[in-house]
Amino acid sequence: MSLPNRSSKGPPAMHTLRDKTHPPALSDPAPSGSSKDERTIPYVSCGPHGLIMRDIVTDKVSNGMRDLVLEVHKPGATAPHYYLVSSEVLRAASSYFRVLLDPAKFNEGASFDTALRALLEKHGSLRSISPENLPRIKITDLGQVPRKARLEEAMTLYLSILHKTDRFCSIPSLHPLAVMAIIADRFDTVAAVASYVMRIPSRDHILNSNVFDDWGMGQEVATRQILLIAILLKIEPKKFKGHTAKLVIKGSECWKIKTETKGDRDALWWNLPGNLEEELMSRREYLLDTIGSIQTYFIKLFAFEPNQCRLGYDTSPACNSFQLGEIVRFFARKGTLSLQNSIFPTEQPVAWEGDIENLISMLREIPSYQIDSNHMHCGARNRLLVALNTVQPFPQIGVCWSCWQTNRVQESWVDSPSGGKWAIKQWKPTQVIEPQGCAFHRKTKAMYTAEKRDWTATEATR
Repeated sequence: MSLPNRSSKGPPAMHTLRDKTHPPALSDPAPSGSSKDERTIPYVSCGPHGLIMRDIVTDKVSNGMRDLVLEVHKPGATAPHYYLVSSEVLRAASSYFRVLLDPAKFNEGASFDTALRALLEKHGSLRSISPENLPRIKITDLGQVPRKARLEEAMTLYLSILHKTDRFCSIPSLHPLAVMAIIADRFDTVAAVASYVMRIPSRDHILNSNVFDDWGMGQEVATRQILLIAILLKIEPKKFKGHTAKLVIKGSECWKIKTETKGDRDALWWNLPGNLEEELMSRREYLLDTIGSIQTYFIKLFAFEPNQCRLGYDTSPACNSFQLGEIVRFFARKGTLSLQNSIFPTEQPVAWEGDIENLISMLREIPSYQIDSNHMHCGARNRLLVALNTVQPFPQIGVCWSCWQTNRVQESWVDSPSGGKWAIKQWKPTQVIEPQGCAFHRKTKAMYTAEKRDWTATEATR
């Protein structure tokens, strides 16, 4: 079943269309030199060249006789594509089509039933009915598929899976798989499509590769398509946590305040369902807030707390003021600190939109300032590096597949932030093996989602 609040499940407006005077042929598009009066309609089929529509219609196969034509309108396209299908197969595979084709519930079902009965009375059997004369149903809502989707390949494979003729199809690439997952979610056929994907020999390579999708915009599109397939079809990719962490750390084109529209943003993978999009955006905001709190903490430490230079010299107060001025200047020069007129502010700062790893690398460049040769290690550098080393591995910043499937509300940073106070002294990183029950996830969330953080390291680390 589909996830809530992403696409309407109500049947789109559909009608049975039959041209009684000049029925168009369900064949390949007319040659470029043909007359404009010759009305031909492209039919996209999947299989060897010998597998033509007449054979599909006349051959009685176990997966049902083809008695219906789907007229599918691709978003933004000027002409539809037609697919010869079995109403019996659609009813059995999809609750959507089962309701739509019910003559007692929708006009589309009643019209189809009436038209098919009339044809059978006239011709005696389906074998005698030309495909172009079969009843048609118009499909205009395929879910949030992109306007530039490889819809023909995805739709053909999708219907082949339902009719159990997918053995004639080549193994799809990532893009048509993602489009097909959206279509399967729209028509409540997730189980059938998920079963097919699980049978693909190279499934792990397709869903876990770091290679760019040649058709898409690049690595972010590929990453998002992998996550979408996993969510809709409930198939865990091995790198689900890594893919989500990558989006959190590197950011997304669609999260930026000012960004040019590149590619097709209508696709569902640009707004990942099941609250995952909101979760990833929130985790990035918490991560940025955590890093920002380190900078703010040490500025306040040198500005308002007791003298940080503890050498006891007469120059210690001057050293403290010197260190404060140098770290403020460093952060301001790096662009991570904004000095504004708070009496009448004129600008609102924009959150960091770049790669967070680059941000941390930049903060690591803070020098070890000395007011004179007697004052060594008086500044914030050593303690700031300890704090950055705590954040830098980004422990468990990605979404755990198991937690997201079984305990989403409790583990979500959006729904259940830890809040409260957190101190670096209580942080004990766990290495390779995670505790049972994902306890380390909650320790990580406690650091990132705390309301207040104490970044003062122990004296031994100063």
